[in-house]
Amino acid sequence: MSNLSLPSSLRSLSKKHELEPGPINGKDPPPKKGSRRWLNRDGIFLTALLIVFVTAIVVVITRVQTTPPASNLLVHDPAAIYSNGHFYAFGGADIGPGVPYYKSHGSSMNGPWNMVGQVLPNGSKAHEANEQFKKPWAPAVVEKNGTYYVFYATTIPSTRKSTIGVAASVNLDAPDTWIDYGAIIYTGEGPNSDQYPFNVTNAIDASVLIDPKSGTPILQYGSYWDGIFQLPLSSDLRSLKDPTPPFSNSHIVYNGATAIKNGSFHLGAHPIEGSALAYHAPYYYVYYAHGACCGLAKVVNTIPPADVYQIRIGRSETLTGPFVDKNGTDLLQGGGTTFLASHGNVFAPGGPGVLTAPDGSDIFYYHYMDRNGDLQDKHALLGWNTLVYGDDGWPSLSKPDPEGSG
Repeated sequence: MSNLSLPSSLRSLSKKHELEPGPINGKDPPPKKGSRRWLNRDGIFLTALLIVFVTAIVVVITRVQTTPPASNLLVHDPAAIYSNGHFYAFGGADIGPGVPYYKSHGSSMNGPWNMVGQVLPNGSKAHEANEQFKKPWAPAVVEKNGTYYVFYATTIPSTRKSTIGVAASVNLDAPDTWIDYGAIIYTGEGPNSDQYPFNVTNAIDASVLIDPKSGTPILQYGSYWDGIFQLPLSSDLRSLKDPTPPFSNSHIVYNGATAIKNGSFHLGAHPIEGSALAYHAPYYYVYYAHGACCGLAKVVNTIPPADVYQIRIGRSETLTGPFVDKNGTDLLQGGGTTFLASHGNVFAPGGPGVLTAPDGSDIFYYHYMDRNGDLQDKHALLGWNTLVYGDDGWPSLSKPDPEGSG
């Protein structure tokens, strides 16, 4: 997004020209030049001049605001942050290795993006302890007092044997400065994995919010099984606030759906994961993914649209809930309003996150696949939109037309 200051009336007009999320293939075309006819009669001349002037304004607005709100960066389960005049995006195009991350050298999340390095190029401590674990992936990133923290997951696929760990650095541009502090929580096996809520959850898909009201850092996590939980972290963000049981926790999202098997398509029970926690006064918002995330190229012609990855939303006036959807249904009771689903060339959006832009606006980012592409997981793209909050406090994407083609 540009930092150009426009009158409110023109900013409102410019919103009508924003494009739907989609990949960028080259640069925007140059604006068309309006032709001028210098006529002798004053009235006709002034009318023609006014038309040209208004046309020029619309062209300028279009050039400033209609850059497609998406990036050609390949990334799955992204995390992003703005720091020192640049956007940084974390996450690989496929699971692992090492949490690669990238720096935008443009003025927006459109890039161009250059790879900085990897947070953990040699894998995590959890990976070293058990070679069955995949290398770190599905990151979350947060900054506190000049230190950057990347939370990551390791897992044995299709099991609850997972961990969430954390690494930290004071310099995003120096990839060799990351320090791995290892696992914070374990599920399936490991310390306290037999304690609630770790005995009913899957420790992947971290999201971290430093509560703007209390300053308390909150770890939110969960994938399938019993859903999504919150845990307070210590002030240094390197361990739980309560290091021994019973563990303070808040259960905020659950889906009771049973497993689905239809030919080659299979979706496990309780298909929710990949959540993000955000705050925009006076509400806390939870965004999360529902449905099948991966391997969709093989089942694209048989999977029901409602079971394709999509992003849902709920909100609460308190940090720990209860979170409800637009109909007032608790997210623990099957609630959840669809926020972003497949449309146009945007297919299977997931991995949501929210960051604050330099102008104070909220940027909603996610991954998606280009419906016109091969739908391979490793070809997921980074998408983003500015959030617009209605009078009722519910956010929407910067272009409200869900049928746009991108």
